[in-house]
Amino acid sequence: MKAMITETLLLAANSCSGHGSCGPEDACECYHGYFGGDCSLRKCLNGPAWADTPTGDLNHDGVLSASAETEVSIDGQNFAQPEYFLSSASTSIKPALGEAHFYSECSSRGICDRKSGECQCFEGYSGSSCQRDKCPNDCSGNGVCFTLKEIAEQALNKVDIGSARGAVTHAGVSTPFEYRLWDASSRRACICDPSFSGFDCSLRLCPRGDDPMTTAQYSCGGECKFAQQTLRFDAAAITAASLTGMQVNFALKHAHWDGAIYKTEDTPISLGTAGSSASIITQLVKDSLLRLPNSAISDIVVTCTESLSGDSCTSSTPVALSFDVAVTFRTPSGPQEQLTVAFSDVTTGAATAYSPYISVIPASTVVGNRERVECSARGLCEYSSGECRCFAGFTGPSCSVQNALATGQVNSRGAAAASAAAGSSSAAASEASSGQPAGASTSGDASASAEARERRRLQRKRAKRRR
Repeated sequence: MKAMITETLLLAANSCSGHGSCGPEDACECYHGYFGGDCSLRKCLNGPAWADTPTGDLNHDGVLSASAETEVSIDGQNFAQPEYFLSSASTSIKPALGEAHFYSECSSRGICDRKSGECQCFEGYSGSSCQRDKCPNDCSGNGVCFTLKEIAEQALNKVDIGSARGAVTHAGVSTPFEYRLWDASSRRACICDPSFSGFDCSLRLCPRGDDPMTTAQYSCGGECKFAQQTLRFDAAAITAASLTGMQVNFALKHAHWDGAIYKTEDTPISLGTAGSSASIITQLVKDSLLRLPNSAISDIVVTCTESLSGDSCTSSTPVALSFDVAVTFRTPSGPQEQLTVAFSDVTTGAATAYSPYISVIPASTVVGNRERVECSARGLCEYSSGECRCFAGFTGPSCSVQNALATGQVNSRGAAAASAAAGSSSAAASEASSGQPAGASTSGDASASAEARERRRLQRKRAKRRR
């Protein structure tokens, strides 16, 4: 009879649903992750709460206390919870770092599915415990979602927003640092691909250029200069190191203002041999940079200098003469990140011994101080297409070219006024000399006079402008 009663009780408790054991007085003791009278309900994962509140009078004695006697250990929390958040930094709970963000089921941003034990996150949140927010519009497919911790540690959102007088203005995190607040791994933001911007990376960047209407003193802080960097090809040192004739792949890396890093195609060179003279290398540098995609560099001047040895720039023979190649950046304008020289073995792609002998000379660098502003401040950016809509009188991809229309519109009015004034003076002089009314001709046909025709032409022109 007793066995039958026990079996009945176990069946009533649903045998703890297979997720617990039957304890004293036939009460289920649930395994970890399950709860309920029959252990049929599942718990969901916990994460730092996005928002929380003090728990209040936990022992119902009518007094709020932070003493250990009134602390309650709440299932899923990371430590015992007091009746109110402590204010002393010397306690085990640090309000400055974790107040109102203790662990909670689904991080207080979702509802737990008790059957599956999975969080059903609210709109805008994701993760196994809804511990992360989603990036807006999934970064429009033009960026990557990163946490605040990642962004701060790598300064991922540092962006160039323009330059003037040789100084670049940046937005975002300029210097990497360790972000340690509660939302370091919860809050996320879009880091846009080059040429895109906006909180959801839906906006395209427009070309930038130098405002053609500003003065040198205002925009450059003095004499306006294009950025210039110098590459040194120390063929003499290569010869001394017995590396003459060694063929390597030569390439340059350029960091663009929009965040993109471009690398020119690998080109085999061998200083001191036929096909690698100073003039050929100079042309190679120019052609390689101009071939970079997306119009990264569209206007440069590349020259060889005679600063190191003899007639190295004009010699076409494969002699071991050292030379410098100066690269002057006209477009894009403003300061430029330093070019990087890259070498690799023609066969294996490994690093080579050439590295010390071809390099950028920092001492010869000229910092460009011309402006680099959106649409050259002479147009409006169409962020949907990334194209500048130039004001009247300005043209070019970045509106940096002032055309005849800009002065023509102004001068046409001046020319008309001057012509009218000249006509009036001529008519007055004619009247004074001939004694006839202005505009009259000796034949008596006033309408045929040149002055009358000019006046009618100007009147028609003015009437057309009014319309």
